[in-house]
Amino acid sequence: MTGSTATLRERALHARNAMSAEDCRRRSASITDTLYDILNQTGGETVALYCAVRNEVNVTPLLERLPALQFGFPVIDSNRDLQFYKARTVGDLVVGKYGIPAPCLESAQYLQPANIDAVVVPVVAFDTLCNRIGMGGGYYDRTLAGWRNATFIGVAYETQRCERIKPQSWDIPMHQIVTDKHVYERTYDAKKR
Repeated sequence: MTGSTATLRERALHARNAMSAEDCRRRSASITDTLYDILNQTGGETVALYCAVRNEVNVTPLLERLPALQFGFPVIDSNRDLQFYKARTVGDLVVGKYGIPAPCLESAQYLQPANIDAVVVPVVAFDTLCNRIGMGGGYYDRTLAGWRNATFIGVAYETQRCERIKPQSWDIPMHQIVTDKHVYERTYDAKKR
């Protein structure tokens, strides 16, 4: 895929939305297996996940597979940034903004960004250099812009890969992109943004 950001987003969303529920389940399981291996090897204690909607890669099985880790899920704050709150099971989540499951703020514990070791980020489109296109709201780019300690791991289906994305100055690259076929790694230290 080549084209403008809007065109790439539209094509990648079309490819993702055309997948059957069974295909999404099977490919998500493959991606989750790879993430399990990566997170086991990194030695971190706290991981930020997200809850999948609209055929996104489902990463919530990691909650059961990695019981020793702490997990956080995003909540959109009044500044349109993401804040992460602790959740142990999918049952700890309630319907949040845009219909996306999120932690209940009355009972969930806030996770300081400095204490989050890895962030698993949903991806709409990506290239092999680990540039990503999201849904267009800029939530992850704004939120992760100042983070220096966490590893950013994008997840997508291989069918969402583009030939080349021309990132904007505010776009935050991933350290890795995990798909059902490959693990792409950034070729330079993406922490020196």
